[in-house]
Amino acid sequence: MCAVSLHAMNTAKGGLVLECRAVFRSLPTLDRQTVVVIGVDLAAAPTVESILDDGELRRARRFVFERDYRRFVATRTALRCCLGAWLRVPPRSVAIARAAGGKPMLRDPTAGLQFNLSHAGDYALIAVARSREVGIDIEQVRDVDMATLAQAMFSPRELSALAATAQPYRLQAFYRGWTRKESFLKALGRGLDFPAAQFDVNLVADTPQVLLTCSAVPGERGPWTISTPATPAGYIAAITVQGSDFTTEQLSLRDIRQFRFDIGCEAAEAAFVAEQHDHGNGNAQRALNPTDALRRGDRIPT
Repeated sequence: MCAVSLHAMNTAKGGLVLECRAVFRSLPTLDRQTVVVIGVDLAAAPTVESILDDGELRRARRFVFERDYRRFVATRTALRCCLGAWLRVPPRSVAIARAAGGKPMLRDPTAGLQFNLSHAGDYALIAVARSREVGIDIEQVRDVDMATLAQAMFSPRELSALAATAQPYRLQAFYRGWTRKESFLKALGRGLDFPAAQFDVNLVADTPQVLLTCSAVPGERGPWTISTPATPAGYIAAITVQGSDFTTEQLSLRDIRQFRFDIGCEAAEAAFVAEQHDHGNGNAQRALNPTDALRRGDRIPT
């Protein structure tokens, strides 16, 4: 479990600042040949509302149920912590915008990081790449009106493949198709305007060729790789990555190296950046584990 604790820290201005520590192991190196997928157990992950931006806070506070609020804030907390570590900035300083199609992106394109995220139930996946587009989708497997949903999303070829799948395996095949198509659309940065029925994915579990055709955008089949990241039982996911010259490294949030993010103080931010710079030069020291862990579901007051 990822433990989070609060500490009071004296600042150069003589005041106190809340410091939030998260216990992680080292994030993997993120170069253009590596795509990192991070799994987040939302029931155990910390929720730190203080590091969200105004838009995220508005979205979070629109949720009626505490469960949905927690899942959203935990996902965004994990995303900001990981991006902040790679960018060497405090998580609350990560500027996130949305492209014309709604795809999340860093406001500063010169940072060179692309990312995508998805959550379902109590689990989330975050995909991060450098200088290549990425899209990810996860779904919790449950009984749904497959016929109606497939008619709206699947191509004729996919509908035939789904109908030919034996009944005991049809629901799994449906979710494989759905997540693969959704991850491809998210990697493209396209939404409902893209004709989802005009590209075909394979519904088979283990296959090297997932994206079969893409008549909607001729030439798009070649540059993309679709694969299946690991998930807990009861979930199915897919990731689409631009190109094929890369390896994928998957880890869970509880595995990531210890780093610190500071809340509300210029001096604390300067200390964070200096610490991250030292880590980049191989000089960082491993800090002590926090002792005063927040109880699951607690929030840091803003």
